[in-house]
Amino acid sequence: MGRATDFCGIQFQQTSRYLEEALVADGHLALECIHNCSHAEPPFQPPAGESKLAFLWRFVLDHPFWLRDGESPYQVTGLPAVAPDWCALGAGNATIRTGECEGGILGSCL
Repeated sequence: MGRATDFCGIQFQQTSRYLEEALVADGHLALECIHNCSHAEPPFQPPAGESKLAFLWRFVLDHPFWLRDGESPYQVTGLPAVAPDWCALGAGNATIRTGECEGGILGSCL
């Protein structure tokens, strides 16, 4: 989810909120992550020896297709250690990340 000023063909913040609301209304789980890097790759900081996308892979592996809509092991265990601190389970629960962005404030949308 982006900030109110993030725009690259769409308003990221509002569009993300619409998607999140629709998923929750349909009984799906919402994992909300808010980085401040606009239309750039999220600044994941993986543990030593892990892929930059370790959290994304962990999420996929922890949520096989046979889980019921809205079901997640994270509801019991919490987010895994590789999860960024700017991600949270549930709509409206994440806190925006602070710090510089590798691609600059506009990322790859110029």
